[in-house]
Amino acid sequence: DDPALGGGIQHVSDCLKSYLKRSDRSDQKLIEYAERLGNGAVFKRLGFLAEGQKDSTQLAELCQGRLSTGLAKLDSALPAQRINSRWKLRLPETWAKGFAQ
Repeated sequence: DDPALGGGIQHVSDCLKSYLKRSDRSDQKLIEYAERLGNGAVFKRLGFLAEGQKDSTQLAELCQGRLSTGLAKLDSALPAQRINSRWKLRLPETWAKGFAQ
């Protein structure tokens, strides 16, 4: 919901990467938790991060179908000049490399 609560987007990304490697991972449970938050930016961030990970196509697709309108910042604490139109995200330059669409 708020990357700052998770130590910033880099730490959130690292945690997601570890979670996605677990044998007991549940993409559906992750989506259910995200839906409870009631914040459309969650699906934008989660989908963007999942799309960059191995074996996460289904999770990214589940997020893609739940995108809200408007743009959100990947991390509100970071300056974000680039736009990723697929995920409706404003990205910091360091995150935009290789991801911008």
